[in-house]
Amino acid sequence: MKKYWIYILGLVSLAGSSCEDNRMNGMEPDKVYLVKRGFQEETAYPIGRTATASAWTNKSSVNYAPCQVRYEVDPTLIDTYNAENGTNYALLPKDCYTLPQTEFDLSGKEHYARFRIEYSPEKILEHCNGEYDLARYVLPLTIKVDGVPVTNEIAGADHTLLAFRIKKPVISMLTPAFELTDVTVGEADTLEFTIPVGTDFVNPWDIPFGFSTAADELENAVQAYNAANNSTRSLLPADAYAFEPASPAIAKEQQTTDVVCRIDKAKIPFGKYLLPVVIGTVDPPVFIDGTNRVSYIPIDCIADRLARDAWTVTASSDNPNYGEGIQAMTDDNTDSYWHMWAQKPDNAPWIQVDMGERAEICQVEIWPRRVADQGGVANAVGGITISVSDDGTNWTSLGRFAWPQQATTSTLYFTVEQTVARYVKIDIEKRANQIAFNELFFRGQVIR
Repeated sequence: MKKYWIYILGLVSLAGSSCEDNRMNGMEPDKVYLVKRGFQEETAYPIGRTATASAWTNKSSVNYAPCQVRYEVDPTLIDTYNAENGTNYALLPKDCYTLPQTEFDLSGKEHYARFRIEYSPEKILEHCNGEYDLARYVLPLTIKVDGVPVTNEIAGADHTLLAFRIKKPVISMLTPAFELTDVTVGEADTLEFTIPVGTDFVNPWDIPFGFSTAADELENAVQAYNAANNSTRSLLPADAYAFEPASPAIAKEQQTTDVVCRIDKAKIPFGKYLLPVVIGTVDPPVFIDGTNRVSYIPIDCIADRLARDAWTVTASSDNPNYGEGIQAMTDDNTDSYWHMWAQKPDNAPWIQVDMGERAEICQVEIWPRRVADQGGVANAVGGITISVSDDGTNWTSLGRFAWPQQATTSTLYFTVEQTVARYVKIDIEKRANQIAFNELFFRGQVIR
């Protein structure tokens, strides 16, 4: 019986030793560190809302050791940072912020001591004398920890410096410009453009705004566009377009809205136009973005090809051995062509058209010969100069136009400043003798 009890006690002792937990042997002790550390910048907008910045301490929780974390404001951190970086940051004034909670208990498996700073963008802006986008004030924070050490494996793991930059609340055009749209004189349908307008912040109220209708402001926008793009566009007539909604607004808790611009094609005269959509008004405390307040809509109202029945076409030379002569350029036959006569010699070739009546011209269309070793020869033409006249003697240049410097048989379009004339002359810069064209057209409208 005695041997039996000795056996039972042995089993109990063995069982007790086998249940001993050795899983944590050799494991590193728990450590903590600030996740957001070093110099950090917070941005906010003065829109009547308290802003929030955050910081948090992370605990490894390998051994599930409890600890207490305390956040403290430490002005000496600013002195050290300024000395090391040659900066001049100042301590954030106390009337600009509150710290709802500064002490945290992390028990067992808890990982984070989440900390927040609630601050007033308006108060900070006031201390900056109303100057926006100025990071002058810093809140320096350090953590004090009881129960678990701060890691020494991360530099500056126990502190952060939060700088506060107050941004100007502005409303902006989100699409600076649309692609060029072509319409034909007399079309009856409608163009629609969706114009997005937005802010960088989520607003706590509706933001009503409006587009400018001031003629001088719109004309100035057109001139600025023309100067930047080397163009000669005119302001689109006011009766040709409308906006929907007529009184737009960015809705509460939103950042963008879309305004639809509808343009009546039938009300666009022949010519090159520009509609500058300019933000003209917005309610405070929001401002208009001075850099991105305009969205440009360029429109070309082009005409059909002018009839060529009454045209008389002449050229500086015709090659008697190649082509059908200058009349081939107006015969609607893509197999016939005009070829300059290299043996004349013709070192300054030109083509001249008497349309028989005055017309307003907006575009010259030239078809190089549809074979690669003639009209499409590379570098045969260096460029062209287009001139117009009412009497065939006194000429006004509409400008020099570049020619593709690679072999091409594609139709070439040269858009000119819309001009009324009877005669058109094309001076050709010759670089090789193989200059040959199939067809010539003008686009515009006859002046009756």
